[in-house]
Amino acid sequence: MSMSFYTGQDNLFIRNSFSIKNDQKEISERDKQAVFWGNRVYSLRDHHVLTPKLSAWLNVSFTSYDFGNESSYEYTENTDTQQITDAFNYRFISRIQNTILSYNTDFKYRDWLNIKAGTGMVFHKFSRDITSSANVLNKKIEQSSSNGIYEYNGYLEFNWKIRRKLMINSGAHWVSYQLKDNSYKALQPRLSINYKVRKHWLFHAAYQQNQQFLHLLTGTTAGIPIDLWLPSTAEVAPEKSKMISGGISYTKGDYQLNVEAFNKSMFNLIEYKDQANYIDIDNNWEQKVTIGRGLAYGYEVLLEKRNGKTKGWTSYTLSWNQRQF
Repeated sequence: MSMSFYTGQDNLFIRNSFSIKNDQKEISERDKQAVFWGNRVYSLRDHHVLTPKLSAWLNVSFTSYDFGNESSYEYTENTDTQQITDAFNYRFISRIQNTILSYNTDFKYRDWLNIKAGTGMVFHKFSRDITSSANVLNKKIEQSSSNGIYEYNGYLEFNWKIRRKLMINSGAHWVSYQLKDNSYKALQPRLSINYKVRKHWLFHAAYQQNQQFLHLLTGTTAGIPIDLWLPSTAEVAPEKSKMISGGISYTKGDYQLNVEAFNKSMFNLIEYKDQANYIDIDNNWEQKVTIGRGLAYGYEVLLEKRNGKTKGWTSYTLSWNQRQF
């Protein structure tokens, strides 16, 4: 049995201050804008050997990701007869918490075949907290919202070794994403092939389909990049992608040369509409985004020296990444 834990927090802020004093009055002004994000991970894993060919492990874990944006402003003006003050504070926090339970098996059926299978569930909890106050309005706003979503999944994977020249990895991942008034289901096939054409030459190719239930929404409110992870809903479907890649490797002595190309199509991507943002008190983010698609493709060349007193590598990548909304 093993247990692991991680926590981390990053903070980025801009702070300004200004003051002036003369015989008539004294003025001070301060403002701050900040972005902060952090992760927490707790994991417990129990691995056990059932037979010489069959092993299994149970995994229980909890993860939490927080992203926040904060701004404040203070103004004070003093004269012989009066004092003028003004203040504004705003704090936004978006949080994702995942409780994960999974059970996995690894079965070495033969020297040429290895089988892996597993099943599990995830409870996603999305929450959002906003606090805003302004002295000039003598008003304070506090707003919180949260929703929970269940995800059920399972997978089956085969690793084949055929005559030392051909290696095939095939499998499929099934997932069901349960909303209050809707559900999404997906079967995600995957296939990769490695074939040793000749003594020094290896051909490899892969194909996979993926479906992602989290959307990344990026904005630049207040001049600072703000990334928000949001769940799929009945109005905004999960992101989907199809990717194919292939290449060839040449190995001789201590050197290896690898040339590879890839093509990835993406669907149901989201982006802010013009002049829209989700760092406000309203919760209707689906009305603030537009749905689009993407295409990424490119090539990579890698030359590596793998052994000897001097080791190293050099690579060159040429790729294109397009979005259309």
